[in-house]
Amino acid sequence: MQAGPAILAADECTRSGLTIAELSKNTKTKLAAIAPPEASLNNPVDLLPPANAEVYGQATKLLLADKNVDSVIVIIGPPLMLDTIQIAKSICEACKGSDKTCMIVLMSQDDIITKLREAVCDHPPIYRFPENAVRAIGEMLNYKHWKEEKTGEHKLFDVNSRNVRKVLAKYKDKGPVYMNFDDVTEILNSYGLPIIESACATSIDEAIAKAEKLKFPVVLKAMGKNLVHKSDSGGVQVDIHNEAELIKAAHKINDNLKEHKALKHLEYFLLQPYINGGIETIMGVSKDEKAGHLIMFGLGGIFVEVFKDVKFPPAAY
Repeated sequence: MQAGPAILAADECTRSGLTIAELSKNTKTKLAAIAPPEASLNNPVDLLPPANAEVYGQATKLLLADKNVDSVIVIIGPPLMLDTIQIAKSICEACKGSDKTCMIVLMSQDDIITKLREAVCDHPPIYRFPENAVRAIGEMLNYKHWKEEKTGEHKLFDVNSRNVRKVLAKYKDKGPVYMNFDDVTEILNSYGLPIIESACATSIDEAIAKAEKLKFPVVLKAMGKNLVHKSDSGGVQVDIHNEAELIKAAHKINDNLKEHKALKHLEYFLLQPYINGGIETIMGVSKDEKAGHLIMFGLGGIFVEVFKDVKFPPAAY
């Protein structure tokens, strides 16, 4: 290695999450026997310009054999008084038989890389700059850590597929369609997904009766296929504790929808128990013409359109 490029490589190691290995005493002793007296034997090793092809090859073998070393980057930079191709060939030969990653940085003329490819067809990866080699090893390490992560458990659930097909049959040949709440709930229940207890009401009197069964406090929501963003038009009232508050909430929703010119879209009210805390999430499936089916998952609730903290990974089959 050469001192300047080696320092650049060491700095990039820090940025890439890599640790500069501490060479063993045995490795340093063996390096001292082949390197010039002025050479730096601490990592990064600097063999100095007088080092020939044989010295580079021996040093590469010693570093790869060190139990503290996982990967080796050998930097050959100008000016050189010796044959760069011969040095590179010696390094390639030293790498054979090792299961550790070895990379070569050739900071010299452009034709050197082509000549080395012709001389040694199975050479290690070659880079023009040390930072690029370091970043490559950093990404390899990241990939290794990712592969070692637990993938989680894949569980199979009993599904009432017959019931699902029965519900979906009502929408056959209708093209893109907005499924009503009861049908969506029926499908989710068929898959065993936990669904919060809900009740639909087409009038305030019916809402009062349903709220008594659900038990206060409740949430009242305006429902309709054209009321997708209910909160934007004041179609949601929460933390309702009694009959009087429920009547007031229903009138409030009607007034809000009227103000937003959306009252005509109100089809019925939805009542649900009022649950505090937790993190709202959004889930769904989207079909892309090129990518196929995608699973949507992310931060839900009223801010889903604001933060757009949603991902669309491909669905696995």
